[in-house]
Amino acid sequence: MANHTFPALILIAAFAVLSFMASAQAPSSDLLATWLAGHFYAEGALDQIYPADSGLYTMLPPSGWVEFMTAQGYSHDVFPFIYPPLWAWVAQFFTDILPFHSLARVASLINPALIGGMVFMAWRTTRSTLPSVVFVSVGIVAIAATNIGQVALRDNQPQILVSFLTVWALSRLYNEQPRSGGAVMALAAALKLTPAFYALLWVTRRKTRALIGFTITGAALAGLSVLVAGWPLHATFLHQIGAISDTVFLSKLNFSIDPVIAQLCCTDAFLFIDPALSNTALVETQAGGWYIMAKPPLWSALSGLALVMVLAGCTWLAAKSQDDPLIWPVLMITVSLISPLSWVYHYLAPAAFAPVLLDRFGQKAGTLTLLAVFAPLSLPIMAQIDAISPSPLLVQGTSLACLTLLATAFVVAILRKQAKIS
Repeated sequence: MANHTFPALILIAAFAVLSFMASAQAPSSDLLATWLAGHFYAEGALDQIYPADSGLYTMLPPSGWVEFMTAQGYSHDVFPFIYPPLWAWVAQFFTDILPFHSLARVASLINPALIGGMVFMAWRTTRSTLPSVVFVSVGIVAIAATNIGQVALRDNQPQILVSFLTVWALSRLYNEQPRSGGAVMALAAALKLTPAFYALLWVTRRKTRALIGFTITGAALAGLSVLVAGWPLHATFLHQIGAISDTVFLSKLNFSIDPVIAQLCCTDAFLFIDPALSNTALVETQAGGWYIMAKPPLWSALSGLALVMVLAGCTWLAAKSQDDPLIWPVLMITVSLISPLSWVYHYLAPAAFAPVLLDRFGQKAGTLTLLAVFAPLSLPIMAQIDAISPSPLLVQGTSLACLTLLATAFVVAILRKQAKIS
C-alpha cells in the first residue's frame, strides 16, 4: 500500500499548492457565510444567523450582513448560512482570532488537498486495479477542469469537506471498519443533511454495524447542537430547509431537474431575486440575479415519491450486486438530480469515483465514457454553450445529460461486473 500511496500523496500535495497559488483573488463567498454566522453568534445577534422568513428560499443573506461586509471593504457575493446551528457556535471561536481573509487562505490550501484525498479514498473504496497515481490524476483533472471543482474551490465551499467525509466513510465501510464509517457519515450529515439520506441504504440493506456508528455519533452531534445553540435556532434552521424544499431555484449552477421542468412549463411563475437591491421584482431578464418560484404541493409530493423510488432502486441494485461500492455514486447522483437545490459542487463525490470506469470498461471504452461525461462540462466548452443563449436551460440540460450518463455508466459497470461473477 505504501508504494501505491506515496506518489499519489505527492500528486495531491502538488495540486493543493498549485490551486492555492491560483486562488489568491478567490472571493470565498460560501466560506464567508460560515464566518459571518460565527461572528454574529459571538455578538449575540441570533436573529442574524439565518435569513428572515420570506416563505421561499431567496438565497439572500440576513439583513445586516451586506452592510457589515461593505464596511469591511468586501465587494463580492454574500450568501446565507444554511448549515446546522452547531457550526455557527463552533465558528464563533475563530472569528476574533482569525480574520476572514486569513481563514480563506488556509481553506484555499486545505480544500484542494481534500479533493485530492477524496479521489484517493474513492480509489481505496473501489479497490481499483489502476495505480493510485493514475486514478488520482484522472479524478483531479475531471473535477478541477470543470465547474464541479472550480466553483467549489473559488468559493471555498464547505461541500468539499462534506464530500470528503462521505467518501472517507465509504472507504472505512469497504475496508472492514463499518462502525467508524458510520460515525464519519454522521459527521458529514451533521454538516449537511443529505448524507443522512445516503445512510438509509444501510437501513434497507440491514448494515447494522454501520448504522450503530451513524446513530450514536449523529445523536451525540444533534444533542450537542441543541445543547449549545438552543432549540429556537434549530427551529429556524429547519424552517429554512423546508423553504428550500418548497422552492424551485433557477440558476445556471443548480444542476437539478426541477428548474429544467419549470423552464419548460412555468416561466410565468418565476420571481426575480436581485441580490444587489435585496428586494424582488418581476422582470423578464436581468443579469446578476436569479429566479425562484413556489413549488406546488403535488410537485413536492412527487419529488418525495421520487426519492423513495431512488432508494428502492439502489437497494435492489445493491442486493443484486452484493453491495458493489459503485452503488453509492449512483445514489448520490440520482438524489442530487431530483433534489430542489443541487449546486454543481454537490457532484464532487460521485465525480471522484469516475476514474474506476477505466478499470471496469477497459482503457479505450473507459476513456471514451469519461470524455463523453466530462468534456462537455469542461470550462471552455461550457463557456461556449453558455454563450449560445442567455437562458440557463441549455447549460442545465447539457449538465444533466452528462451527469445522467455518468450515473448510467456506473450502473452498467455494476451489472457487467455482476454478470462476470455469475
